[in-house]
Amino acid sequence: MTDRAVAPWTLIVNRTKQMLLGLVLAATLFAPCQALAAAGPNPVTGIYNGLFSVAGGVTEQTAGMLQGLTVRQNGTYSGRLFINGKSHFISGSFNAGNQAANSIARAPSQGGSLQVQMTLSNASNAPPQVTGLVSGTTNGVAWTANLIADFATNSLSAARYTMLIPPCTNNAPPDASPGGDGYALIANNSGRISITGALADGTAFSQTTTVSQDGYVPIFANLYVRKGLLLGWINLDLTNTTSVSLTWIHPKRASGLYRDGFTNILYTNQILLSPWTNPPANIGLLTDLSVLGTVNDTNALIDFAVTMKASYRFDDVSDPTLLSGLIGPGSGRLKVVIGARASKLTGYGAILANATNGGGFYLTKTNAQAILIGP
Repeated sequence: MTDRAVAPWTLIVNRTKQMLLGLVLAATLFAPCQALAAAGPNPVTGIYNGLFSVAGGVTEQTAGMLQGLTVRQNGTYSGRLFINGKSHFISGSFNAGNQAANSIARAPSQGGSLQVQMTLSNASNAPPQVTGLVSGTTNGVAWTANLIADFATNSLSAARYTMLIPPCTNNAPPDASPGGDGYALIANNSGRISITGALADGTAFSQTTTVSQDGYVPIFANLYVRKGLLLGWINLDLTNTTSVSLTWIHPKRASGLYRDGFTNILYTNQILLSPWTNPPANIGLLTDLSVLGTVNDTNALIDFAVTMKASYRFDDVSDPTLLSGLIGPGSGRLKVVIGARASKLTGYGAILANATNGGGFYLTKTNAQAILIGP
C-alpha cells in the first residue's frame, strides 16, 4: 500500500509523518533463537491486527492479514495469518530484541512455505506496532511483503460511520466493472470494530476487527469462495487520511456478472467516510434521486423527485408506485425499490451525513449501475 511500503531490511512507516523506527535488519536478525530469551523491556501486551502486501500492489497470493496477534507479558504470542484464501496459525516468543520469526508450511499448490519476521515496537513517540516482513514464492518467483499490525485500543469514542466505495474509472464501468458505489456500515464499540456492507456487484462482506490509537482500521475480506479479496486501510479519525486505500480484486469466474474479472484500486480522496448519528440530521434535504450508468455520469438515466415521510421512508412525489425507499436510522443504510413486479429493481447503498448525500448500486442482468441521492 502506498506510503507503507518498505525498502528491504529497513522499516520505514509513513502515516501522519514518516517515522523511522530504527530497525535495520541485519542478515542474522531473525536467525533461529538460541533458547529464546525473554522479550525486551516492557512489551506492550494486548492484541495487534494488521495487513501485509508487496510494494508493487495487492494480489491474492502476496497480500493478507495478521489477525488477533495476542502478545503476553512474557513475550509469547499467538495469532493467525490469512493469505490466498487460507488461515495459518502462528505462535512463538519475541526475543530480548523484541524480534520473532515463524515458518509456515504450505502445499506447493499454495506457493510453498511462508516466512514471517516480526519486530515488536514500543517507541515512546509512536503508537505500539508489530512491523516486519512476510515472504514466499508465487509461480517460482520470490516476493517479500511489508507487514504492519497496530495495537488495539479503545481511545476513540464509540461511534458509527457510513462509507461509500466508488467505482474505478480505469476499469470501464459499468460494462467491465460496476458503475455504482459499494457501501460499508461501521460501528466502533469500545475499540471493537464491526463492519457490514456490500460491494457494487452485490457481493456482501463483513468483518470484526480493532482500531489503532491513531484511528487506523485494517479492512480484509475473502470474496468469491476465497478467490477474491478486499484489502486496505481506512481511518476513523477523519482528519488523518494518510495511507488510506482499498483494493478490490474480482477474479475471473464461470458465472455471474463481470466474468472477466477486474481489480479496483481506490486511494485517500476516493474513499468517502462519514460519521453517522441516530436520529440522522438533514435527512429531509434529500429530495432528488438519480439512476445512472455510473456515479460519474453527468446525465441520469432517470431522475426522481422524492419526499421524506415518517420512519425515514421516502417515495416519488408524483407516483409512489414508481419508486420507494428507506434509510435505516440506526445505520445509514439506503434501500431503494424502483418499479414493481417483473420490472422491479432493488438498490442498496448508504447515506453520508457529513455531505448530505448518498450513493449505492443496483443490478441488471448484464451489469451493475449507480444510484445517487441528494438535495
